[in-house]
Amino acid sequence: TFTVSIMKKFIVSFLVIAFNGLFAQSKFVWEKTDSIPKTKSQIYFDTKLFIAEHWKANNVTQLDDLENGVLLIKGNSTQSFFFASFSRIEYIYVYGYTIKFLFKDGKYKIVLNNVYCKSTSCVGNSDGAYIPEPIEPFEDFENIPVTRDLFPKKVVIELMTKLKSDLQKIIDSYETTIKAESLKSDW
Repeated sequence: TFTVSIMKKFIVSFLVIAFNGLFAQSKFVWEKTDSIPKTKSQIYFDTKLFIAEHWKANNVTQLDDLENGVLLIKGNSTQSFFFASFSRIEYIYVYGYTIKFLFKDGKYKIVLNNVYCKSTSCVGNSDGAYIPEPIEPFEDFENIPVTRDLFPKKVVIELMTKLKSDLQKIIDSYETTIKAESLKSDW
């Protein structure tokens, strides 16, 4: 029974590691590669359409190279929470990130990385005179970075969990879009 218990722990550990490896998401880096029955041109078109529909700003695209199969964009994810110390204040954190779309006939790869705290602000604190300290992305919830704002651990964990969830949604949405029938047609 002791051997069975050890074997079960080993199998569970192996499955957790293997599952995490499928999406290669670690330290705020997401990477997904897959094969699909589309040409390089179809993947490029569908990716451009995905970018246009998900990022409303005109200047998100940093590199657009159909010949070499690369699109590079920079985006932002705004996270906020209310924290009541003496009054109800909304803390706003804007996180920047980079997404690289790579494609060739029958295959695509998406890499989301370079996540960082781009800016911070407050609403409800005497006309924005106080600017909160940045909270850089982290994954070690046992050793949460301490800032001068002294937010409770729960608040900071919720902020990071929401950020990770929003970034994962980009990957999931792209995967759904790129695997759907191409919208490019010869109508």
